[in-house]
Amino acid sequence: MAPRRRANAVKAPEPPASEVPVKLATKKRKATAAAAPGPPVADKAAEASNSAVVQHYLIKQEPEEFSFDDLMACENQTWTYDGVRNHQARNTLLRMRRGDQLLFHYSSCKPPRIVGIVEVAREAYPDHHARDPASKYFDAASTEEDPRWYLVDIRAVRRLPRDLPLHE
Repeated sequence: MAPRRRANAVKAPEPPASEVPVKLATKKRKATAAAAPGPPVADKAAEASNSAVVQHYLIKQEPEEFSFDDLMACENQTWTYDGVRNHQARNTLLRMRRGDQLLFHYSSCKPPRIVGIVEVAREAYPDHHARDPASKYFDAASTEEDPRWYLVDIRAVRRLPRDLPLHE
């Protein structure tokens, strides 16, 4: 049981402002005061503003469709990460900010593994494939005025010295 405070206890004086400890930056982004134009806000975490704190994510890719070596061979080692058709993954794309780092993960292979580090080169923008009836990513519900799906551009940072299996 906690001791009771006496009714006439004197509160300690506040320390001068120069002695108050400064709170260090955390990984949490600060919320914006006003709604900014742009993609819809998916959840509370997506309301975060641009911050100097770099976030880290995991993105998956099929090595037979597009490998890390293919990314390294692209102009400026930059590529559009497209084909996301899962709402939770789309919401994650919307939270990504330029400079955030991503682990490039091969998902459908034995063993699944992380092969490199990439960064967001361009923040989320509407996926034009969703409006193209000839595309395998076509979605009739997605319009130019109300896009449903988004892309981010990623840039290679470096290949890992060795592939890192997920079980490690």
